[in-house]
Amino acid sequence: MGEQSLKPASGILVPERLHGRDDNPGSPKVVIGERAVAGIYDLQSKRGREGDVARGIYQISGLKLPDAGHCIAHGSLLACCVGPCRWLVVKYSDDRSDFKSELERCVAGAASVFDQSDAFTIIQVQGACARNVLAKGVHLDLDQGVFGVGSSAVTSISLIGVTFWKLDDRPTFEFAVPRSFATAFFEWLHEASLEFSV
Repeated sequence: MGEQSLKPASGILVPERLHGRDDNPGSPKVVIGERAVAGIYDLQSKRGREGDVARGIYQISGLKLPDAGHCIAHGSLLACCVGPCRWLVVKYSDDRSDFKSELERCVAGAASVFDQSDAFTIIQVQGACARNVLAKGVHLDLDQGVFGVGSSAVTSISLIGVTFWKLDDRPTFEFAVPRSFATAFFEWLHEASLEFSV
């Protein structure tokens, strides 16, 4: 995915609100931040037209649509299967071109595209102890042999519905969180991380 850009989340993820153990401040075991994105889109295919949708998306972007339980990244894009005939498509680039219109043109008649950019924020959790932190609220097996790179799931954490995926083996996890619950989700992450260097 190239260089990852983390930014403050409108007063939610600000450094002065992060506190944890400081055994080795030069090497934090957990890093939490908001991932900068240009757009988040809900792509819903008509039944029986999934192949047409997949071909259209691939032709304009080179991005393949994943099966259930998986995500696929290509260039500045990531697609995550969130249900039958449905994908969450994230555009990470700062390019503000009208990607929604591109999506709509390539899947015209076969799928609907809903812009969810203002509805969700992407929160990233990374580091050697990331799995330990997430195990306190994620009721799934996050062992790398089970939930490997490219795995994804739709679940709830601290009563907040989220979609999340694993980007790499650092490990790096990302969560699509409803914006109205972003503060509560961060506060849960913060509390779960207190025993580690954050």
